[in-house]
Amino acid sequence: KRMQSSFNEICEFHEVMNPKVDEIIAFLNQFPLNDIPPEYHKLSHTVLAILEVDDAVNNWNQTNLDLSYDPRKWRTKSSFYSGA
Repeated sequence: KRMQSSFNEICEFHEVMNPKVDEIIAFLNQFPLNDIPPEYHKLSHTVLAILEVDDAVNNWNQTNLDLSYDPRKWRTKSSFYSGA
């Protein structure tokens, strides 16, 4: 999603959500990591999304580093030995 968004979009998301991270994490910490209730999965994914855009906003000043490998090209292997 970060790679498909404009830099302005991720900056806006970061600006709105970043001040709420500590509160959200404090709330989610009441649950064991593997037992977060399904109704809070989107909330936990939102925290991960904030972390995903933080470097882009604060360090890179762009959605992706020019010299980095494009994560949109990543493929999940079906086994240790598979080529893809």
